[in-house]
Amino acid sequence: MKETKGIYFTYHSGALAGNTMSMRNTSFILDDYWDRTDPMPLEKKVLLVKGKTVGEHLEVLSHKEAFNYIDVLSLKILTAGPPTEVEIKAVHNILFRDSMPSEAGKYRTTKMQTASPWQHECADSADVPGAMADFVQWLERNEGTLHPVVLAAEAHFRLVSIRPFQDGNGRTARLLMNLLLLRAGYPVVVIHRDMRDAYNHALAAAHVDGELSQLQALVMRACEATLIPALALISNTIQSDSDRLARGQGRGEVFYQAMASASSDADVAARVRLAVARCASNRTVNYADPFTWWSSSD
Repeated sequence: MKETKGIYFTYHSGALAGNTMSMRNTSFILDDYWDRTDPMPLEKKVLLVKGKTVGEHLEVLSHKEAFNYIDVLSLKILTAGPPTEVEIKAVHNILFRDSMPSEAGKYRTTKMQTASPWQHECADSADVPGAMADFVQWLERNEGTLHPVVLAAEAHFRLVSIRPFQDGNGRTARLLMNLLLLRAGYPVVVIHRDMRDAYNHALAAAHVDGELSQLQALVMRACEATLIPALALISNTIQSDSDRLARGQGRGEVFYQAMASASSDADVAARVRLAVARCASNRTVNYADPFTWWSSSD
C-alpha cells in the first residue's frame, strides 16, 4: 500500500506545483520504476508520455526518488533526532538534481518574488542560513512534545515561510511534513490537488496572523482520509459470520466499534467509523485515492 501511496502522493504534490501529468500518466511512468541502476536510459524514460515535457517527466521520477528517501529517513531511530539541514537539502537535491542541477540542494542567493496572491514576503537570501538553523533547532525542541499533526503542519508552514530554495519549497515542505508524520507512526498523508484553494487559504491565513488552526485542520482531515482505506483493509481481514452479514453489519464491525469507543472525540470517531465501514463494504473502491469516496462521507 505504501508504494501505491507514494505514486499517489507524487501525482498530487506535483499537481499542486503545476505539473500537468495525470494520475494515469504518473502511474505509467512509475509502474516499471526507473532508478539509477535501471538499464533504461533516463533520456528514454522521460519520453514515455507523449505531449508532456522532459521537465514534467523528471519531476515525477525525482519526486518518487525523494519519497523513497524520506521513507528510509523515517526509519532512523528517534534518538538520532529530527531531520537535519543536510537531510532537508538532500530532499531538495533529489527533487531537482536532474532538472535544475545548479540550484538543487542549495539555499537561494537572490530575493524571491511573490508568484501568487497568497504568498508573502520572505526572508532576505542572506538571512536564509540563519533562519534554517533556527528552524532545525525548533524541530529538535518540539518533536515528541507537540502532537505529530500539529508539528507536521507547523513545520510545513515554517519552511514555506522561509522559502529557502529558489524553487520547490512547497514540494520539499510536503515531503518534510510526511517525514515527520512517518516518524510518528502515521501513514503517508496527501494534500489532494482539489484541496489547492483550501490549502493556499490556510497558508495565507497563517501568514497574516500566525494562526495555524486552518492548516492544522486541513492536515488532520488529510490524515483521516489516508487512514480510512488502511483501516478498511485491516478490517476486511476480519471474517464475519453469515448472520451478521445478513444483518448488514459487514466485515469488521467489532473493529469499528472498538475504534469508535476508544476515541476521545465522539464525532470524529463516528464519522471515521462510517467511512471505514463504507470503504470496507465497497469491493470496487480505489484504495489509492480515498478522496473519490471521502467527499460523500460527510
